Amino acid sequence: MQIVKVLKIPKVLPKHNLPINIVKHCNIYKEESMKHASLFAWITLSKYIDLKKVRFSKNGKPYLLGNKQYFSLSHTHEMIAIAINNKPIGIDIEYIIPSNISSMLASRLLEGKQLQSYYKAKDRPIWFTKYWTQHEAYIKLIDAKFNFNSLKHKLNCSIQTKQIKNRDKVLIVSIVK
Repeated sequence: MQIVKVLKIPKVLPKHNLPINIVKHCNIYKEESMKHASLFAWITLSKYIDLKKVRFSKNGKPYLLGNKQYFSLSHTHEMIAIAINNKPIGIDIEYIIPSNISSMLASRLLEGKQLQSYYKAKDRPIWFTKYWTQHEAYIKLIDAKFNFNSLKHKLNCSIQTKQIKNRDKVLIVSIVK
């Protein structure tokens, strides 16, 4: 059983009664738009799971008591992504990272075959954004803290990556399990 939802964040949030630990988790964001996005992701998730059973690991990863269902959340500017599965799962969503930024990050973070693949790619920003989202989703899957060295690891998991068009912009969504 796998549920994946990618949704546009509304300007006004639907009414909700989120548990206090989740509201506190959303309040870690300083930027109001990020709090808003996080709240909407949790509101959406509440349609599928009992949020009263959600706890947070020492690294901040949310999980359900009893571990009969697993979930992952992601948000970027005006979009959210959620994934629910009966096995551990991670999800990440990002707009295509602009060429100047992806080039700078690739030259600093990638090595060997990864860097060669990046330079051979027909569309480097798309290649790098796919690479980035796959690694971020993997970090969520294994409950690790993000650091740039994490991007150098080879991923040993099942990976699904899709491009989604939102008006004139393209998003990349990666799911790992």
